[in-house]
Amino acid sequence: MRWILCCLLGILNSQAFANNFVKGEGHFYQHNGDSYQFIKEQLIYESVKSIVSKEIEQLGLNKEKFWEKYESKLLRDN
Repeated sequence: MRWILCCLLGILNSQAFANNFVKGEGHFYQHNGDSYQFIKEQLIYESVKSIVSKEIEQLGLNKEKFWEKYESKLLRDN
């Protein structure tokens, strides 16, 4: 009985924590010759970018301006 109660509490607790997560979404159009690893990296990048954009908007900031500055800093540093 105690085991069932612990499992039930664990399930309910994990669902409460799941509501706090932000989900990202990534899209990528593959071309002939793209490796599986490259496609995977692009999808992960797009998903992370989606999550960061959502968080920036929640803070009331401009996501386009953020990504513009981010890209210019990357180009400047390389």
